[in-house]
Amino acid sequence: MSEIITTYEPDNSLKKGYLSIFGEIYDELKRSKWLTYQLFKRDFLAVYKQSFIGILWALIIPLVSVGTFIILDRSGVFTIGDIKAF
Repeated sequence: MSEIITTYEPDNSLKKGYLSIFGEIYDELKRSKWLTYQLFKRDFLAVYKQSFIGILWALIIPLVSVGTFIILDRSGVFTIGDIKAF
């Protein structure tokens, strides 16, 4: 009795190359713009909807961070200088 042996191999997308993979990802996102927007909106609103000040947290947190660095820089705790490349 001879049995038929079937071997399954995964689709190895890396054989196509990285640029091809990123192109496929870009095309897929472009085709599903509406779905991408809806998922982003759902996740963004879910994070801030239950908080006391709501969506303002999206603006307050970065502003407080920048304000803290400005205060620390002006007080001399640390100085933001030129970045020197090695």
